[in-house]
Amino acid sequence: MVLGSFSHGRIYLASKEGRGIVFSEDYGKNWQVEDELLPENLPPSYRISSFAELGNGTVFGYSNKSNLLLKKETAESEWEPVTSEGFFPVSETQYYLVSNQTHLFLVDYNGKGGVWY
Repeated sequence: MVLGSFSHGRIYLASKEGRGIVFSEDYGKNWQVEDELLPENLPPSYRISSFAELGNGTVFGYSNKSNLLLKKETAESEWEPVTSEGFFPVSETQYYLVSNQTHLFLVDYNGKGGVWY
């Protein structure tokens, strides 16, 4: 999954490098792994699988494998864990994150888990 964030001046890309976050500040000519700004206590298997951005410029990264959500308010700030409320099915699902100006939506590629916000 790819997210072009005008407010951060970056393109974020879900990757197999590091913990799953790479970014470019030059329209994709060069890419950097962003592991140093992630929380230290993340599970070893944590990898970002999708991104979304709200109208206020906050970028969110979701890990389908670990079922964890992080947020980043500016390009220079650290990624912070976000507490999710609710219990959504995780068996045989593959979620990805999307947004509009004010809400995040967790959508199941397979359709079995539905859409959560």
